[in-house]
Amino acid sequence: GPPAEQRRSAMAADDATAAGDELSDVASTVSEAPPDWNSDDEPPEDHIGDEHDCSRDGRVKKVIVRVGRGLDRPGQYDIVRVRWSALSGGSTDVAEAQEIEASMGEDRMPLAVEFAVKTMRLGELAEVSGPAAYAAALSPLCGRRLRGRDGRLPRSKVPRRRR
Repeated sequence: GPPAEQRRSAMAADDATAAGDELSDVASTVSEAPPDWNSDDEPPEDHIGDEHDCSRDGRVKKVIVRVGRGLDRPGQYDIVRVRWSALSGGSTDVAEAQEIEASMGEDRMPLAVEFAVKTMRLGELAEVSGPAAYAAALSPLCGRRLRGRDGRLPRSKVPRRRR
């Protein structure tokens, strides 16, 4: 059978479940929150050490080192001032820090940096990690190269199915 420690922890978990089956009909009155306060109305708070996915595929991640101020995050064409240093692979050699002031989507920051900046608040400091390809590629978020002189996107080359 399982060792004594495992048996004890399994028994304790079963006892807690059985005791927790009895739910109280009385609302909890022990709270420091005001009576009309709804926690769903509050914005989420960032904390030092929080890890966030910055890209849709989850390959670019950031860990908050210093929490930023306010709730605003930069959007497309917002002007941001960013400073970053690159670390390659398992190396401990840090490249010289680069600092730029640029418009989001202007093709002046590596893709991983731009993804991370879009999730950051004013004054936030974060450690960002991602694949080397995301550090080498410049941001495609601008879209100007895709649009023709008239500002329209080119027609799709994929044939459409008629219903």
